[in-house]
Amino acid sequence: MQRETPATDGARSVRSVWIAGLPFFVATTVLSGLQYGERFLASGVVTADKLGRYVFAWSIANSIQTIAYATIVVTAGPRLVRALSAVDGDFWTVLRASARSSACISILAVAGILFASQPIFRLAGEPADGPALMMLLTLLVSFVLRSIADVFWSGAVALRLGKPVVIAISVVAVVSIPLEWMLVTRLGAIGAALAHLTASVGIVAILVLIVMRARETPVVVDSNKEAFYVS
Repeated sequence: MQRETPATDGARSVRSVWIAGLPFFVATTVLSGLQYGERFLASGVVTADKLGRYVFAWSIANSIQTIAYATIVVTAGPRLVRALSAVDGDFWTVLRASARSSACISILAVAGILFASQPIFRLAGEPADGPALMMLLTLLVSFVLRSIADVFWSGAVALRLGKPVVIAISVVAVVSIPLEWMLVTRLGAIGAALAHLTASVGIVAILVLIVMRARETPVVVDSNKEAFYVS
């Protein structure tokens, strides 16, 4: 009988990590499409000028998710894994606290952007009229939801919910694409912002549902303190 060597164990460990992470890789690819998809749909419908204004507003609003990720989400993942692995850890308390923190810092960032919106638009030579501000506000709300979704994404990774996540995100994408096309073709650039918001609502709703449903399933902790989700 052939004995297992450290190299064999290492290769098997790497392979298991790749296999476990593959659903999340696929789901991330789909999410990336939903993140930028509406602008590609809009490129064939609205004028270049209006599309440029949409991308400008999108770039400003995107800072919400970037700030929340850099300050909250990037540390939430390791804390969630530690809470899940520790015998006395409270995973759900950490998850809720991280979601609240992400929401709070996102809302504060929204307030700051809205306060500075007039100077920002003037500096870029863009009109800060009603439609432009409405488009910006819609995208800001959308990215607040995305920042909250990032926390629940980290929770799904910690719980190893790859299969249900990739299926659910794919369903959201299939439903979102025709809806986004309808909004863009009927409402133009504002429709693109609404399409982004609609996708964000679907993403955060499905991630919250999947992660919170896992609360009903026991978590097993092995002798090495490595927690894993039992499907």
